[in-house]
Amino acid sequence: MDKGIDVALVGGRCPGISKKIQFKVDQSFYRDTFDMEKLLQYKYLLSLEGNDVATGLKWMLASNSVVFMPPPTAVSFTMESKLVPYVHYVPVKRDGSDLLSQLEWEWAKKNDDKCKWVSEQATAYIENLWSSDQGQNDLILIKHMMGKMYHEKFSKALAVCHSGFAR
Repeated sequence: MDKGIDVALVGGRCPGISKKIQFKVDQSFYRDTFDMEKLLQYKYLLSLEGNDVATGLKWMLASNSVVFMPPPTAVSFTMESKLVPYVHYVPVKRDGSDLLSQLEWEWAKKNDDKCKWVSEQATAYIENLWSSDQGQNDLILIKHMMGKMYHEKFSKALAVCHSGFAR
């Protein structure tokens, strides 16, 4: 941990990487997992995309922490492309080269009131998306539409498959 930044990998290897291209990482960069309660104690959280959306981003935005992240490139039902830098999160470069400066000198620690506001805006974004009457109605509509599409695309195949098991 250096200058207030505590970032590490979980586990002893990167399980998603093929053994052919496996690389060795100094064991000091690994640690055991943190539970949610521990993570929620942090004032700042770092969210990074992998091959798709950052799956932890939703709970991070709903927390009372300030999320640092590169502008999102992948989009899910959370509409990450609608998130606004310095409104819903503090932007950092994809390579993380400006993380320390965004934290220390350029923004966060000099703008504690703004950080609190960013956290509040992020939480409001998630609450409006999930908890509002419109959000709940949208969720019901999406589920209905998915069920209809699933039925249209797969009901005949499932009926054939199911009848084969009935013998």
